Amino acid sequence: MSFFVNQGRLASLYNVYKEKAEFLIVYQLEAHPSDGITLGESMIPQHKTIQEKIDAAKLLVDAVNTETEDVATIDIDDADKIRVVSDDMEHTFASIYDCYLEDVFIIKDGKISMIGSRMVEDTRDPNLIFWMADVVEKWLSSN
Repeated sequence: MSFFVNQGRLASLYNVYKEKAEFLIVYQLEAHPSDGITLGESMIPQHKTIQEKIDAAKLLVDAVNTETEDVATIDIDDADKIRVVSDDMEHTFASIYDCYLEDVFIIKDGKISMIGSRMVEDTRDPNLIFWMADVVEKWLSSN
């Protein structure tokens, strides 16, 4: 989610479309854990317990809020913010929806209406990172 967070795109999309769409981040696993293959200065090891995963999701909330002025929460009942939830240790969400890190889904009327391309594959080209945010914004603005 760093491409949305670091560039402020998540906050921008949220602030424009929060009345039209509900925003939810499902934290799945650490993409570049400190005890695995790392890119940059990862400080988070891969999770061994659900509590470690929840704690990492809280760090994501803090990162989003640092960049976006308090728009994210780990409180699942707070529909006025971007809710950050954690997949379970068996990766049930990821398995059911055949998704991986930073995939984007748009759900309308209880049905998946748009599935973004594989961000992990696309991030090899920096231009595609911004393209995915543009695709999401275009879909939200026209539906």
